[in-house]
Amino acid sequence: MAKGVTISALLLLVVMSGVLGAVNPGVKLKISQAGLNYAAQQALASLAGQVQGQSIPDQSGSAHTAIGKVKYELSSMQVTSFSPGAASAVVNPSGLTLQIANVGVNVHGHWHYEYKKIIKIKDSGSFDVSVQGASISVRILLGIDSPTSGRPTIVSSSCADDVQKVKVKFHGGASWLYNLFDDNVAKSLKSNLKDLLCKSALKAINEDAAKKLATLKVTVPIKGIGSLDYRLTSAPAFYNGFIEAGFKVQMHLTSLILPHDNLIQGEVFWTGDATEAPFSPPVVSDPPRDMDMLTIWLTDYIINTLTYVVHKHGVLNYDLTPNDLDPKDRGVLNTTCSSLICMGNVLPKIVREKFPNSAIAVAMATSKPPTLAISPAGVHVAFEGHMNFSVFPLESNERTLLFSTFTTVDAVLKAELKDKKIVASVETMKPTLKVIDSSIGEIPSDALTGAFQFASDFFVKNKINDVLKEGIALPDIDNVEYVNPSLILMKGAVCLTTDVRYAPDEKLYFKSWNEIHP
Repeated sequence: MAKGVTISALLLLVVMSGVLGAVNPGVKLKISQAGLNYAAQQALASLAGQVQGQSIPDQSGSAHTAIGKVKYELSSMQVTSFSPGAASAVVNPSGLTLQIANVGVNVHGHWHYEYKKIIKIKDSGSFDVSVQGASISVRILLGIDSPTSGRPTIVSSSCADDVQKVKVKFHGGASWLYNLFDDNVAKSLKSNLKDLLCKSALKAINEDAAKKLATLKVTVPIKGIGSLDYRLTSAPAFYNGFIEAGFKVQMHLTSLILPHDNLIQGEVFWTGDATEAPFSPPVVSDPPRDMDMLTIWLTDYIINTLTYVVHKHGVLNYDLTPNDLDPKDRGVLNTTCSSLICMGNVLPKIVREKFPNSAIAVAMATSKPPTLAISPAGVHVAFEGHMNFSVFPLESNERTLLFSTFTTVDAVLKAELKDKKIVASVETMKPTLKVIDSSIGEIPSDALTGAFQFASDFFVKNKINDVLKEGIALPDIDNVEYVNPSLILMKGAVCLTTDVRYAPDEKLYFKSWNEIHP
């Protein structure tokens, strides 16, 4: 890509294409008219300070005047100032248009003329050009390169420009003579300035911005699990005053560590099993505040599709042994107790007598996919499965099955925004255990539930929170800052509303004539 970011590349801010078009999307994005106008104004503001110094190619011509034919040359022309007018991004169902109006441009250069009647007359000097009322309108199309790669595309379908008034003032030489052909000079410069404006914009969009979009990341890493894949499945949709894009999101499992170092590799649509989850993303409503530049909805469909697939392939099966606990807590699973909180004090006396100095292992497996439901009251997670309790001597791994339970767990999570990531933590976790089979007689379910509540509070919650605190990163666009972001819990979705600020680390500049005309 060229040295700097061009004016049209700033429209990446508008599209936010590094983020997120499908029916029933799992993720939806909306950019308001305020966001569109901010992008357009930032483009113009950045451009204003950088156009100065750009060169215009030398020109030559002739003019038929009242005294005969006068040949002239214009050289060393440079833009000395650029006065920004007004910029706006107009969006309607047919697409997006960047409009810049009432721009002023001043150009300084040198002139030379030659006139021959009886004798040859030559002269030279300098001139200044004042351009007023310049405008440009660029039509922009956004799309998708292919469903496979899912990256956005950008292309300008048309560019219209206009220069209302060009005033030329010559310095030095015989003013009565060069005033005879100043209209010719004005027309020539007007044509070249119009050409410069449109050619610059088209190259910036069709080459520079297109190249940048082609390399945008369409995955977000999630530490310890894999990555979140949000490739586009269709082009963004245009409405009166805003743009929307939606996505069905996929999770790729690349490094999910299971007990005993078992490594499961795959993605949500498992190899050889491309069956989608038997449910659809929820329909989400607009947030209570609708004045922000950018709104992103993350639906509970994302997590529920993940849990559906990992349950189907047994990834959620877990085997809890003392080695999974901190050394100071491992006695909790012993049959011979040195403290009050111990499985040996919960289970029938026969276990302590028959299996002294042993430990309890708990094999857990989901009986149906865990579910996550988002509402204004919080994030509710429900788990349902079976647990097999076995005993084994501390010096060996030979297990004896004691009993089995049907177990449900209801948890409430807190979601918040932290360091450009949506993070969560478990606030409450309520387990319920019911014994369904036992080889050691009657076992009080209430006591088991209490023991598991303790394990949840002091082990399970901490392990889950270690994963949840890694969070899901907000879409990361180069040089774009989120301003006053807010996280809102809605029915079926977490909604992020925010303004944005563009803070470039490189100068925005206009393309030189040689870059436009290679």
